[in-house]
Amino acid sequence: MLYAKSELGTTAVVCIEPRPYTGQTAEIPWPQMFTNLLRKPCSVTHSQFIRMLPDTIQQYVRVKELELRKESLQALTH
Repeated sequence: MLYAKSELGTTAVVCIEPRPYTGQTAEIPWPQMFTNLLRKPCSVTHSQFIRMLPDTIQQYVRVKELELRKESLQALTH
């Protein structure tokens, strides 16, 4: 499940997709995952979790410039 926070502070499910290697769904703590990636932004290119995201969000966090990547990850943690 991918969650998004609205301007009002409420959280909503954006999408539910099966885990690619099991075919089963499992709740992933996305805010924690983005926080961890923010500590090591270069690991975005190797993260299996990033591959589970929709293509547009993958492109958003995989920008080449490190500062822009950090800003993208920071935006997704809130």
